[in-house]
Amino acid sequence: MDVDVISITMATGDAQTFHVMHRPHPSIHFEQVQQGILDFSAVFPGEVWIEIMLVDNLNTDNEKMNALNTRIEAICPARKYVMVPTRPPAEPWVHIPSPEIIMKALSLFGGKDITQPEEGVFGLDGFFSASEAILEICRRHPLRLSQARAIEEHFSQNTLDDLLSSGRLRVIDYQNHRYVLPSEFVFGMGQDETI
Repeated sequence: MDVDVISITMATGDAQTFHVMHRPHPSIHFEQVQQGILDFSAVFPGEVWIEIMLVDNLNTDNEKMNALNTRIEAICPARKYVMVPTRPPAEPWVHIPSPEIIMKALSLFGGKDITQPEEGVFGLDGFFSASEAILEICRRHPLRLSQARAIEEHFSQNTLDDLLSSGRLRVIDYQNHRYVLPSEFVFGMGQDETI
């Protein structure tokens, strides 16, 4: 409770879509998660922000977006953000919705569009080397190749090429950007999609 803001990703208003999108542990149930969010937001003294992740043909039809909006409105968030998969997803069937669907979602949910790749620098103070930082950060989410190179620069170390040649990292192309990911995280990618 000793924080100012909690940001919660909400992407589904029904159990079936929740399980397809999030692939939770079998002991995690949609209604319990939803109730936990409601209970928490009712007592949290800070602001609750909601990030709404849209995946084409999964949660973007009228019925699913309306069900999700009903759940979000029950929370009364201070802010809402609409987002799409700007980094390489874990599954090849995950696609960005059309601009028309994104505009429709913004009209329904309100809030701000954050569908562009993120900018900024990473907090690197807790890391001892470029290699450690790159591996740890890209285990949390894919790094653009340019971000990995900036981390090398910060530490004045050239380790990325060694991580790539050893097979610990791979480079993939996604939405006109090149990303580095741990090799074990690259799912469903054909040889022509990885470099």
